[in-house]
Amino acid sequence: MTKSLSRAAGILAALILPCAWAAAPPPPIYLGIVETPMVHFVGEKHKTPYMVRIVFQNKGGKWLAAPTVDSSQVERTTWVSAMPKQIRWTVGFDGKKRGDFSSDSSGKKNFEGSSAQILQPEPGGHVPLIKQGASNFQYWENVSFRPLVCTSGSYVDDPDAWKPDASKVPQPLWTELLSAFHKADADNAKVADDHIQVQKTYKSAHGALLISLIEKKPPGRPEDSGPGDEPEPFWFYVNGPEFRLIDKSLELIDAGDYDHDGHSEVVFHKSGYDYDGYVLVCDQMRKQVGFGWSYH
Repeated sequence: MTKSLSRAAGILAALILPCAWAAAPPPPIYLGIVETPMVHFVGEKHKTPYMVRIVFQNKGGKWLAAPTVDSSQVERTTWVSAMPKQIRWTVGFDGKKRGDFSSDSSGKKNFEGSSAQILQPEPGGHVPLIKQGASNFQYWENVSFRPLVCTSGSYVDDPDAWKPDASKVPQPLWTELLSAFHKADADNAKVADDHIQVQKTYKSAHGALLISLIEKKPPGRPEDSGPGDEPEPFWFYVNGPEFRLIDKSLELIDAGDYDHDGHSEVVFHKSGYDYDGYVLVCDQMRKQVGFGWSYH
């Protein structure tokens, strides 16, 4: 009897343990942005010519924004307890791996203001500092190179193949875009149709579009206007019958399949008066999450 019970217990354990092992959730995927280091005082030194800011996390197949000072204490505590002491980052751009580096996250976590979620990279990493196109990203503070997306995972390919597109917008779509632009903001309703233009267009391999519309700059406007002074572009996603506003004041950073689900996510920088942040469009472009901070 005892032998039979022992044998049954062994069989049961053999069945349960593999199931428990298989059910173990994968570690979270962290998404960061490689940024120009902030300088708060004359002579300030950094170990590397770049820093990384953790902005999003994929946990259990769901994308979440990193917590800030406005998040609950529970959210911040959970975030800190789950974060590994060291993160190895893969840097991607235009669907390819461009570099890698490590950061130490064992120190104090900052959730406030412009220092929110910044980690100092360890020396010895390889990160390309791309100056071309840096001026397109209107951060509240000056930048010396364009931002790049980095991931704690290893996937940076862009299966949807988002690329700039110079094709003329078909008239039916243009009419729909003008209507959507006017409805997107109270001030937009006052802008005449002939004062609206396409700023940028990106097209996927499947024919989906990301289009930004902007009011033409009035004659005589100073060229050195800062964030919050320039006309604001409004970005729309169009895919056949799908048509929706994403947000305003955005600049596309990159696209990549960071959660390895077979579809690309798209990452934007968002700027404004006393504000910087990022928007991640995910779940086959049907959802989005945002992370941002103010300076004062």
